[in-house]
Amino acid sequence: MKKILILTLIAGLSITSAKSQVLIALVFGDKLNTPNIEFGLNVGGNFSTLVNHPDKKYKKGINLGLYFNFKLGEHFYLHPELMFMNQMGTKGIDARDLPPGPEWDHPSLETSRDINYGTLVFLPRYKLTNQLYFEAGIHGSLLFTADDMVMVKPEDNTELYYKEFIRPEITNMDFGIDVGLGFKFGKGEGVNLSLRYSRGFINIYKASTYPAEYNTGFHVQVGIPIGVGKEDVKQQLDN
Repeated sequence: MKKILILTLIAGLSITSAKSQVLIALVFGDKLNTPNIEFGLNVGGNFSTLVNHPDKKYKKGINLGLYFNFKLGEHFYLHPELMFMNQMGTKGIDARDLPPGPEWDHPSLETSRDINYGTLVFLPRYKLTNQLYFEAGIHGSLLFTADDMVMVKPEDNTELYYKEFIRPEITNMDFGIDVGLGFKFGKGEGVNLSLRYSRGFINIYKASTYPAEYNTGFHVQVGIPIGVGKEDVKQQLDN
C-alpha cells in the first residue's frame, strides 16, 4: 500500500502530457480503476479572497492533486480529493501591513497575501443526469506557506519587491464547506469539469486585535481519469 501511495504521489506531480497518462496507466493497469472506482489527476484554478479583510480582492491561484470517485449507488458517489497544492489568500493587503519606507507610497503599488495549503476534500456527489452532477461536502487544510508580497514600479523597466514571511502568524489548520456543480464529458465516463465554492470557518490568524478573517473562493476543477486498461495501453504505445 505504501508503494502505491508513493507511486501515486510521484505520478500525480509529474504528469505533463497525455503520453505521461499512458505510462502511468501501464504502471497501475486496472488496479485503481474499476466500474465502481475512478482514480485521476485534478488540476484547476482558484479565485480566492479573505472574508472581513479590509482591502480584499480576488486573487488567482492554482491547485493540483489526486482524486478518487467511488460509486455508492445509481445516483450517489463519494469523491475524496487530496490537493498537494492549493493556493489561497487575497489580492491586496491593508495599509497596516505595508512595510515602512516612503518607496512603497507609489501609484504602481501591488500587494497580495499568498497562503498555500495542502487540502483534503470529501464531496458526496449526486448525479442529476448522466453527465451533470451536484456536489457538497467538507474540507480540511494544512498550512504550508504564507507570505505578504509587495511590489512597486518606481521607474520604467524597474520593479521593487518586498516579501514578508508571515507563516508564524497564520493558523496551521483550516476547516470548511464546499458546494458545486459539475459536468462529466464522454457520455459520463470522461473528464470532469466542476465549478465549486468554498468557505472556511477558522480564523486564519492565531492571534490578532483585528476582526477574524476566513478563507473563501471559487474553484474551477478539471479531473482527468488515469488508468487505461492494459490492452488499450499497449495499443496506444504501439501506435
